[in-house]
Amino acid sequence: MWRRAAQLQADALRRLEVEHSARARLAADAEGADEATRGYAVRDVASAAVEAGISEQYVALALAELPPGATPAVAGDGTGITERQATLFLGTDARSLAVSHVVPASPARTLRALGRVLQQAPFELRLQEAVGPHPLDGGVIVFAFTGPVIGVMSASGGGSGAGNVNPYWMQTQQALEARRLHVTLRALPGTPERTEVTATCDVRPGVRRNVRVSQWLGGGLGAGTGAFAGGVLASSAVVASVAAVGAVAVGLAAAGASLWVYRLAYPGMMRKAQREIHGALEAVAAAVQSEVVFGALPGPGRQRRIDPDGGAGGAY
Repeated sequence: MWRRAAQLQADALRRLEVEHSARARLAADAEGADEATRGYAVRDVASAAVEAGISEQYVALALAELPPGATPAVAGDGTGITERQATLFLGTDARSLAVSHVVPASPARTLRALGRVLQQAPFELRLQEAVGPHPLDGGVIVFAFTGPVIGVMSASGGGSGAGNVNPYWMQTQQALEARRLHVTLRALPGTPERTEVTATCDVRPGVRRNVRVSQWLGGGLGAGTGAFAGGVLASSAVVASVAAVGAVAVGLAAAGASLWVYRLAYPGMMRKAQREIHGALEAVAAAVQSEVVFGALPGPGRQRRIDPDGGAGGAY
């Protein structure tokens, strides 16, 4: 739990562009967590994490990410991929997404609008649980994404189950395979009618598949390109050994290019997922404004259109 709480805090610090030395210190603390702490109660570990300098907010988020009934001792990521491998193939060491948006309303009114908007179309999230104190007192609201995770390639290709996929969360749920959205509310100091809503999700569940896709694409493209180049060279007046070396070189170059492209694509998926989350929070703010003007929260919106580049653009 310390590792994940520290990782969440490090991701947040990175987004805020804090000094590199502070990020390095947090990473070192996370890497140095002792496996012997598995025997301690969760509440004791959480208290010790706060004393060690990890914010209560990120400790609560790390606890909220645990599956129901699981404990930090048995809730490993289960990816079989090391952090170094994941960073090498995916081009980033960020393992969480976080988006904040200020809603011009009190926390109580914001919470009411949030519960209405996020659980109806086009977002269709399902309330799973509330972790910690009441959400108005700093607790974490846990929403689950609905529908199957079949992968972004299968969904775009019309594979089995693609018709049940919610197209709004194409990047967050399908490409990154996030399973839950954690939402917290915080009244801005000195402005009781302004509430900061922060939505965070864990993208570690999709790390293994994305690394494997990167490897498969690189290996397949490299082998195919190398074989094609070998056939072309073999059919020409080229010495066999030279043709073999040329085919291998071409194959390695193609594999390297494929891996490099995926290193650029994966951070792009994360940025698009952040836009999806931000669009949902903007819809909450719009619902609050609608209640002020019309005296009632709006009903379900139409299915949201998807931009050609895969983003959650368009209108309700």
